[in-house]
Amino acid sequence: MCLPAGINPAFEAPELQAHFARALEILEQQWHRIGCPNLVTALAEPAARNWVAGEGTRPGLWLLVDLQGRLLRFCDQGEAPAGSPDRDGGDALAWLQVSSAGKRAWENFVKQIASETFSWQDIQVLETVASPKKLLCRPVWVGNDGDTGAGPIAVSVEVFDGVWPAEADEVVAQAFGLDHQETRFLRDFLLGQLDGPALPQMLSQIAAKAGAPGAAEMIRLVGFLLQERADDLAIAAGTRLPPSLLIRDALGCETQCFRLGAETGQPVIFVHGMMDGIAGIQRLQPQLRTCGFRVYAPLRGGYGTSHPTPKPHQQLNAFVAQIKALIEQENLQRPILLGHRSGAVFARAAALRLRDRIGGIVGVAPTPPLSGPATIARCRAISAGWRSAPGLRHLCCHLFSRAGPERC
Repeated sequence: MCLPAGINPAFEAPELQAHFARALEILEQQWHRIGCPNLVTALAEPAARNWVAGEGTRPGLWLLVDLQGRLLRFCDQGEAPAGSPDRDGGDALAWLQVSSAGKRAWENFVKQIASETFSWQDIQVLETVASPKKLLCRPVWVGNDGDTGAGPIAVSVEVFDGVWPAEADEVVAQAFGLDHQETRFLRDFLLGQLDGPALPQMLSQIAAKAGAPGAAEMIRLVGFLLQERADDLAIAAGTRLPPSLLIRDALGCETQCFRLGAETGQPVIFVHGMMDGIAGIQRLQPQLRTCGFRVYAPLRGGYGTSHPTPKPHQQLNAFVAQIKALIEQENLQRPILLGHRSGAVFARAAALRLRDRIGGIVGVAPTPPLSGPATIARCRAISAGWRSAPGLRHLCCHLFSRAGPERC
């Protein structure tokens, strides 16, 4: 697949091209380290037996299929299924739940390969009936290795999540510098709605603008970014929880800790208040990733699946132990403590005791000092109402959110 004249990937997207070049260099080093196998000999064991309906639509699944749709090899990067596909004459396309439109696209794709009027860079995305799963197909040379019993050319099939949220057109166009026509073409192709001889040139042009070495790498990148975006929006809307991990402190107490924001970047530890949990920070998930903040949100004792509520007058000690364990387990370098409402009290205590390991502290609507008996009584009344009268929790939240220095 040749690049259209006038397009220079290094000029169009130098940063992304450098990223792809480094990734390919690492992959090539790994390939040489294991003896330079092809896709057949890389998997010495033949595909396991027993087909299981519906198992062919998990991300991370990879298959090698001959031009008649028969399975040659099978690899699963995720959890092993209850049963795996077999090359015992089964129909790989049926097991992968390819839609009728996807089957037509497959027939056109393999017909082009069989006629030898193709490029090794050609790809095709197939639609499945198990939305949003899609299949990324590309021709590969297998020769006579591995005793496949098929011809020297096969098709590599990868399962991936092909989603395209409503606002994705603008996001993709801005990220890769695409015009409206290119963005719509990329969307329709990624969703498995296009096939035909005109695809390679357009895909080459789009891949060049992104600095990608090929169309397959471009589709993988866009698919990953859009799935990441869809997950972020679901987390922000509260329809799914962010990923979590368990932290164990020196006393053996376990803390549930949620992970939000970017995978790398400035570490931030969010300290929740009495009633908010992670709701306040959860809704900011897309912005946290965009701004490069790596946020940890540990739940204090008595919240979520963290250890039980600490004994009276031990809450601050228990929380400081949580933060210390989190910093050590995740190897955080001078994280910022972000305290919300009464969480600012705990954040301040941790910052004072771990001052050499904390980069700073920020309070968001922090709870003011308790200035007298009346203020303390008001806070205790709100807390008691929350615990003992579930029907009044909405009112308690309303009173708590309106609390000021003169109230609570």
